[in-house]
Amino acid sequence: MRAELGCLLAERGGLDVGALPEASKASVGAMDTTVRLNSAKANGVLAAKLRGAREFAASSVS
Repeated sequence: MRAELGCLLAERGGLDVGALPEASKASVGAMDTTVRLNSAKANGVLAAKLRGAREFAASSVS
């Protein structure tokens, strides 16, 4: 899932997706950590509309 997000952002930025390395968290010694955003709560606090990754990646870069 994180690799897919990286690819979406790279495509949006005009980068070569094929050049992105992929690795598992275990292979780089990363701890098993989960970070999540409660988007319902965030939408109530933020002035900007939160968009999903696909919607963000599909929008034009300014």
